[in-house]
This record gives sequence, C-alpha cells and structure tokens, in this order.
Amino acid sequence: MKNKGFTLIELLVTITVIAVLVLLAAPKLLGYTDKAKVAELTVNTREIETAAERYYMDHDDWPRLTDEPYTDVEVKAFAKKIYDITGEEVSLDPDGNYYDIDFEKLKPYIDVPGEKANYILQNPVGKVYALYKPTEEAIKRLDKEEPLYEFDSFTFTNAGATGRFGPTQAQLDSAYAGSILEGKVISDAGIQLWTVPKSGTYRIETYGAQGGRSGGKGAIMKGDFFLKQGLTMSILIGQEGLYSGYGGGGGGGSFVVKDKEPLIISGGGGGNSKVFVEGNGRIETSGGIGYNSNQERADNGEGGKSSLAWGSSGGGGFYFDGNGYGNREAYAGKSFFNSGTGGYGKGGLAHGGFGGGGGGFLGNTSQKGGGGAGGYSGGNASDGYSLYYGGGGGGSYNSGTNQENSVGNTGHGKVIITYLGK
Repeated sequence: MKNKGFTLIELLVTITVIAVLVLLAAPKLLGYTDKAKVAELTVNTREIETAAERYYMDHDDWPRLTDEPYTDVEVKAFAKKIYDITGEEVSLDPDGNYYDIDFEKLKPYIDVPGEKANYILQNPVGKVYALYKPTEEAIKRLDKEEPLYEFDSFTFTNAGATGRFGPTQAQLDSAYAGSILEGKVISDAGIQLWTVPKSGTYRIETYGAQGGRSGGKGAIMKGDFFLKQGLTMSILIGQEGLYSGYGGGGGGGSFVVKDKEPLIISGGGGGNSKVFVEGNGRIETSGGIGYNSNQERADNGEGGKSSLAWGSSGGGGFYFDGNGYGNREAYAGKSFFNSGTGGYGKGGLAHGGFGGGGGGFLGNTSQKGGGGAGGYSGGNASDGYSLYYGGGGGGSYNSGTNQENSVGNTGHGKVIITYLGK
C-alpha cells in the first residue's frame, strides 16, 4: 500500500498550530533575551570596574580616556554619547585629562536593555572603563597595606666594583651592611634586584658613570614613579671607564627597569682621548656620535657604532649591543638585556665600565681612541687612526613625572630612590 502525504488542509492546520506555539513562546523568549543582555551588561560592567581598580592599584591613578590614541573629534563625540545616555555633562579634571563620570552614575543604566545597553556593550573596554573610578573599597585596601619593611630613601652604588663587571653578592652584602637594605638586595650578574616595600610614589634619580681618563660626564635623570608593593626592580649602576695610555673606555649607563620595561636611564660619558665632542652623557634618547665618527648616531635603544677605519668600540644600548672595531663585538659594550658588561679595551686596559661602556683603543703611540658610553642608546666610538679622539656619550630615557634632567656626574654612577608617599 502506498504511503499518503499530507493533504492541503492537514498542512495548513499544522502550520497554524506551529504559529500559535511560536506566538505563545515569543514573549518569554524575548524576555530571556533581554535578561541575557542585562546579565551580560552587568558582568561586563563589573569586569570593567575591576579592571579600573587594578589600574589604580598599579598606577595610583584612574584610567584616562586620553591614554588611548583618540583624536579630539573622537573624544568630543564620545562625550556627547555619554550625555545622551546619562544626561550628565562631561567635564575634565583639573589636569584636563580624564572624564569625571564614576561607576555609580552609570550603574542605574545597567539594569535596562535596549539602546542604552547596546551602546555601552558595543564600546571597547578601553573606552568604557575610562568612565569608571574604582570603589572606595579599593582605596581602603591600598591605605591599609602593610609595608614589607620601613623605607624612606636609599642610595644604590657600585658597591666597590670597578671595570667591566658589576658587583658580586658579597660586595653588595658588605656595602649595604647596617643599612635599611641589609640582606634585601640580590646580585644578578651585577644587576641589583630590589623589591618595592610599599605601594606609593617614589622619586628616582639615576646618575650615569664618567668615561675613562677623565672622560665625558654622566647624565643625571630624575622623575617620579608610582611603584606597587612586591614589584621587583632591576637596578644597574654604571661604572667608570678604565684607561691605558690615552685611550679611555666608555662609562657605563645607570638603569632602573620594571618588568623588562625601562623606567629611567642615565647615559654614561664617552671615554676620553685628546680631542672630544659629544662626549658627555646625553639627556636625549640618542647616543653621542664620537669624535670623527663616520657613523650615524644610535637611537631607540640601539648600541653605539664603531669606526669603519681604526678605532674603539661602541657602547651598549638598552636592547642591543654596541659594535666593535672591525665588527669584533667582544670589544663592544653589551646591552642591558645582554648582561650590561663593559667592552674589552683593545691593546691595553681601556675597558668600558659596567653598564655597556665600549672598550677604548690603543694600537700604538699614534693610534688611541675613547670608547662609546653605555645608556638607553649607546654612544658611537671614536675614529683614532692618527689622532687621539674621544667616544660619544650614552643616550638617556625618562618616563617619570616632574622630570629634572641634566649632565654633570663624575666618577661611578649611582641611583637614589626616595619614598614620597601614597
């Protein structure tokens, strides 16, 4: 017997039944959709608030809309949308930086679906969390934080180390014995590791080392930074370049680094000879060119360059090693990320100082040159084929507020850290 299909009437009845069921279920389904939107919005908003709290704990400040690369037109358009949602006029804080609309003002709007919800949901977190200030609870947690130990100010030094390599653990222990940091600083191949004892704003001063043979003076950089308790800072103290005859090694730069991110760096001074130019550490990020150098100056964390003819070696930068004479990089200063060791002086003891100082050059009585200094960008080496030329100073870097930058440090470098308060 053949199977019979639906008749037209049966098909119409079936479609009608399905339509009625859909109509009955639709309001509930739409209600769940709206509830889902509200739930998603609520969760997202709370996550945004938490993100802002974390930002405050890390930076002692609230997220700023102008931290993002928005144009003035985009900022004004965003301000208008905020007014459309809340009815609140958008105003800048006294610094003219961020919009003073806190979480509580927008909180009532997270309980409704629709255009207001859609608008907030469709905006990137980077824009939305700039609206919110963290809760009072976040501030209370910060205020109640117990310091790991008492700290007001401390001067980090080279701890008696000289030449190409930084201080050992024994040297640090001896130098800091009896101080507030006794037993609290660890040597990592000469780089000093220090743990921030309490959250707050710190004044950090870095001094680059002088170049060998009374060479160029180190840069002096100062700035204020918010540091969070428990953060481990890497501190490299630049050491003075050595010299032999007329060729001086480049001075080492002094570095303060957080999580591989440079905070503040002072370039060292170039190694001296008889003729000098751009030998002092520079407050600019680029390194000095070195006397009679036929190479472009280093920048953006590069290492200093050597001469294409005879000469000494370039200083190490933050990211990259310097270049050695004849491309023999063993003579050049090393980058911060590659130990910061000073360069080996060719033909004598004109070694670069710890902190990336480039090695000096001593070929014979008529071939002497100073090495480039270490720093954020290394100083170029001199070209000392027939005269006695000095190396270029190292570049510097400062991401702090309330900056004071200058040049003039003699001898070894140092770093001074002072607690200013919350």
